[in-house]
Amino acid sequence: MIVTQFTKMVGCKFPIQQAGMGRGTATPRLASAVSNAGGLGMLSLSGYSPSVIQKIIETTKVLTNKKIGANFLLNNAVPNECIAKASENLDVIDFFWANPDKNIVKIVHAGGALAGWQVGSLKEAKLAESVGCDFVIVQSIEAGGHIRGHQKRIELLNEVIEKISIPILASGGFGSSNAISEVLKNGIAGVRCGTRFLAAKESNAHPEYIKHLIESNASDTLYTDKFCIGWPNAPHRVLKSCIEAAENFNGEYVGHSIDPNTREKKDIPRFGCVDIHSGLCGCIDAMPQWAGRSVDYVCKRESVAEIINQLMECQH
Repeated sequence: MIVTQFTKMVGCKFPIQQAGMGRGTATPRLASAVSNAGGLGMLSLSGYSPSVIQKIIETTKVLTNKKIGANFLLNNAVPNECIAKASENLDVIDFFWANPDKNIVKIVHAGGALAGWQVGSLKEAKLAESVGCDFVIVQSIEAGGHIRGHQKRIELLNEVIEKISIPILASGGFGSSNAISEVLKNGIAGVRCGTRFLAAKESNAHPEYIKHLIESNASDTLYTDKFCIGWPNAPHRVLKSCIEAAENFNGEYVGHSIDPNTREKKDIPRFGCVDIHSGLCGCIDAMPQWAGRSVDYVCKRESVAEIINQLMECQH
């Protein structure tokens, strides 16, 4: 066990939080595996009704008796009853892509859960603290997927560490034990990891996507705004190859997805925003292959437990 402000507050063994990487990827199987291995597993619950949220939570709790959290993306409106349902049944709820909101935090606390917020700047981190968040996740530009801020990890963390009193998690490019050790020594309470878990054996990411991740390195990623349909004005980091494939794709739609929980089918437009899970069909190469700079360390399919043990090996 590694004791930090985060592990003491949440009650997990290691200061690792799994990112809420999209509802087709941050599934009960992956989240429970992370929690069973000592981290904090996270479900992605955006866009679901309270009844579907309840079903997902029940499925997850069959797989683990450890602490579990959930993430909500606020690029679209999320009904209060959905946040309340998750807060009443899970341990941690965090949010992304909106200014921290005291009313949302109150709903989380009323349900009995801890509240976190992923931010991209010192200004947003201060706001998260002021509205009552229990911890804040500070995301740097090295991260994969959608990126809130514009600063590199060292610069951003140096700004935040002296100005924020609640526990801070660092997010963006954490693929190695050495990188985690460095920030823990400087007072950061934990890290949020996404890319490393995408190729886990328990991951529901599409096999072709996983293959590309394994074959890629940090220089193969690009900070861009290309995949903007469905989520405009939202910079993100993906593999360069998928941009080229989408540009060369001939047609309006690159494929379709089937939601793993609702079985809802949706067409995927070229340059559409979608998480690439196993329920997708079509030209996977031309879909947004989210990847942080930690893709350097995604070298093969491994279990979540093996990945967490690697990430924690220098911390004992």
